[in-house]
Amino acid sequence: MDMEHLSEYIKEVKRGRKEHYLPIVELFEPRIRAFVASRCYDRNMIDELVQDVFIFAYQKISEYEDDTNFQGWLYAIARVKVLDELKRKAQKAQAHNKYADYILADHALAGMQTVDDMDFERNSKALALCLEKVSDVAREFIDMKYKKNMNLNEICSFFNRSETWAKSFFFRLKLSLRKCIQERITGETAYNETT
Repeated sequence: MDMEHLSEYIKEVKRGRKEHYLPIVELFEPRIRAFVASRCYDRNMIDELVQDVFIFAYQKISEYEDDTNFQGWLYAIARVKVLDELKRKAQKAQAHNKYADYILADHALAGMQTVDDMDFERNSKALALCLEKVSDVAREFIDMKYKKNMNLNEICSFFNRSETWAKSFFFRLKLSLRKCIQERITGETAYNETT
């Protein structure tokens, strides 16, 4: 198929003839792929985003106005999909960074280099359970450091303690949380293997 017959194919797809959509995808896929690749920093996401663009376009093709710029319409969809992905990645990175010392602790112990979404969710749940067991002082310390973004001097002033105390307390707290997270993950794995 070529651009000359594009409008005919679009009209057929709108009439419910799904088989006419594949030639449209084949015509525009290289252009949309190049567009997405030039804006997406994660090369692993390009295929998925391109697929999302064409799935969304197919679902919304009835809203496309005939004889308007179809390629421009696809680019607009691609732009939104890429922006959504970048926003999702930024939010995920922010969540990772917020409790990175704890969430990544078990991976550091295991010598692993990366964390996927499933590991992150599992570790976050383990962390939440471990945080329930810490003392009020520890919980306050964590809230000040991570939720209120207070620096070490401000935390020391609040507790009326030395910087040495704060560093030592925080170090022991991290070790304790790492151990707790590791035990929870190991226990969960053992449970899953026996079920």
